[in-house]
Amino acid sequence: MRSFRFDKLWLLSEREQKARVIPLKRNSNALVGTNHTGKSTVSRSLFTAFGCATRPLGGEWDKDVVIAVEFNVEGQDYTMLRRGTVHTLFDSRHSVVWATAESGELRDKLSSLLGFSLSLTANRSSEIRQARPAFFFVPFFVDQDGSWDSSWRTFQRLGEFQQWERPTLDLALGIRPPEYWQASNQLAAKRRELDDVV
Repeated sequence: MRSFRFDKLWLLSEREQKARVIPLKRNSNALVGTNHTGKSTVSRSLFTAFGCATRPLGGEWDKDVVIAVEFNVEGQDYTMLRRGTVHTLFDSRHSVVWATAESGELRDKLSSLLGFSLSLTANRSSEIRQARPAFFFVPFFVDQDGSWDSSWRTFQRLGEFQQWERPTLDLALGIRPPEYWQASNQLAAKRRELDDVV
């Protein structure tokens, strides 16, 4: 996995004709406010921009907010823009690198950009598939509404894969490389095939 840093969050409500820009410091940031002032919504917006299925944004926030996140990967600046279901990546010169409204294509393009290669076994089909962007971010984000009552429930729909917690954490911490988990999943698939034959 490559180094990654959030730099700035842009929120635009076309319905309300309002916008907000939130610069993010390099080492640490603190969102301070009383209850129901939007701290969680701001945090979730960062990940929503990358296609992560977060809990709903705050009740008073525009559900159709346009989100842009300036970020850095390995010293290279980018901007991710999400408007509705369309995700558009811009380079540091504000030129479009790619755009997609298809979740599988978004997964593949972000995985390539982030150097994120994590193959996991799907629950329903037992098919081995590349993990979504949420699995890149989940070790680094705790959502107060989902992570206190049940561990690793920061994002929704994480249960699409079998036993995803250990490979995700091992990859994030650099304990085992992506190839290990890919080989492990392929071995498990072969064992299932043998069990079906016997």
